[in-house]
Amino acid sequence: MSYDVSIGEGRLRRIGDCYEGGRVDFEVEVEYKVHRDAPIMFFGKRENYWAPPYAMMGSLEKNLPYAYDLVRDLLMNHGQEMQSVPITIEHADRIVAIRRRFMAENPDVVPDPHGDLDSVNAGRLAWLEFWILWALENCENPTCEAT
Repeated sequence: MSYDVSIGEGRLRRIGDCYEGGRVDFEVEVEYKVHRDAPIMFFGKRENYWAPPYAMMGSLEKNLPYAYDLVRDLLMNHGQEMQSVPITIEHADRIVAIRRRFMAENPDVVPDPHGDLDSVNAGRLAWLEFWILWALENCENPTCEAT
């Protein structure tokens, strides 16, 4: 099992029909994008979609505790349920600082989604940094959607 995470342009999508009182429910979904400069995640794709396994959160908490809080904020926005979160400059500043720290502590590590734990973590951080910065520069509604 895995999370589904996308970072990019958030769009409202109507779900269901009108309910009593004329209320309509919406959810935010992120447009799928591929970018030739994006870090490669799994299966050689350079996309804004990532499906990390549930165990990734425990691995991050144990092996990269300084990145865990940011990822948790993006996926759960301080709550227990997955949701869509607006991306802010604060998220960008945090991921840039986190990735710099990780690379300073691991200068020989090359991001590789299929490598050892440090290489996988370097790839995760590179993916987050690229798409967070891309979304802030290119999107009217920069969003992290997590389900």
